[in-house]
Amino acid sequence: MSISTSRYESQQIVNTFNLFIDSEQSSVYGHGHSKGDDVHIHMEGNSIQAEDGEIIRVTLNNFTAFNNLYHIDNTNRRIRLRTNGSGGHSNDQIIRLTRGNHKDFNTIVDDFASVLGTALVQEAISSGATTVASFAVTGVKPTAAAINASDNRLLEFVLTAKNSSDVTVGHNLNTNNGVILQCEAVAGESYQILGGIRLDGNFSVTAQSLIVTVTAQTVTVKGHFPMQRMSDPYVYLRCENVSNGLEMSVLDSAIGAAGPDVINSNILAKISRDVEFISYNAQTDMEYFLNLQQRRLSHLHLFLTDSKGRKLGRLPGNESGTAAGREDLAEDSFTSDVQSTQGNLYFTAVVKVDVIRVRNPKGLETVPPPFPHPAREAQSVLTWQDYGRPKH
Repeated sequence: MSISTSRYESQQIVNTFNLFIDSEQSSVYGHGHSKGDDVHIHMEGNSIQAEDGEIIRVTLNNFTAFNNLYHIDNTNRRIRLRTNGSGGHSNDQIIRLTRGNHKDFNTIVDDFASVLGTALVQEAISSGATTVASFAVTGVKPTAAAINASDNRLLEFVLTAKNSSDVTVGHNLNTNNGVILQCEAVAGESYQILGGIRLDGNFSVTAQSLIVTVTAQTVTVKGHFPMQRMSDPYVYLRCENVSNGLEMSVLDSAIGAAGPDVINSNILAKISRDVEFISYNAQTDMEYFLNLQQRRLSHLHLFLTDSKGRKLGRLPGNESGTAAGREDLAEDSFTSDVQSTQGNLYFTAVVKVDVIRVRNPKGLETVPPPFPHPAREAQSVLTWQDYGRPKH
């Protein structure tokens, strides 16, 4: 029977348990593979079992974690920069916004302009403009410092090539497609932060996510849409145990794949990220629950992801144990890889487990056969005529 056709005759709780969870040292005192954001809970001798006509329901009552994550992280900071200049020079590289939190949009634009300007210096030199020492940033917008200020939140800035004496010089980048900025869907959600166009699938090498205008001495960049300080305001608590949940397929993969709009889901809860905490408290006791498709609960696997099913702050396939921290010299890495095992990436929660009777199973309604007689009573006297010889 499928999820869509199954029906419950009634719902009567026949047993209930509160499971208190703290994943901080789960790898030390529990399963060796557990981490602060990916915990395996073995029930040992306290497994919970449902009988015929009963199901096991897992409900999230409480969740608390410190918000030790960044608004700008590895999932939303990468932009592809393609350049073309004099002498046939061309290059294709990934530039990255600086990981961290931003109080306003102006500081994000400042950071983006600085990162892009630094990259363009080398591109200008490689194009023959050997006197270029920097790109000065002017006309930065938005200018408002407050989030709720009257503003259109549209990105804009101008980069002007300068020599070591701060004199404006030519940068030798082509005025036609000399600077191309691309926010690729497979690279994350930088398009959301910058207010650009997301580039999906196969796209032209000259496709622009932002409005880029190149003159002999300047590069002007503008956004299409309002900026954001973060790309994902929620943390998703997921449960690997097979259940009856449903989700849109985009919530399961950062890259996405052609297929059905709705698939079976492992999402137990969607929890808002506040300034200091990521927290949730149930109001009606039924906001977030899963009906498990198993009769015995001996192992519960809970883990945290973002809205695309990725580990928090990490790209698909990245097995790093750190979501936010001090940057290493290597790209997209940190000086320490143990935030989720020996650091502060963990959560506490209260999960209620109910055993619910949903139907009264009916057995075979026939009269059972009688019990057999004892062996001695079941035997009868066997008489042989004339020792088995025929009578006639």
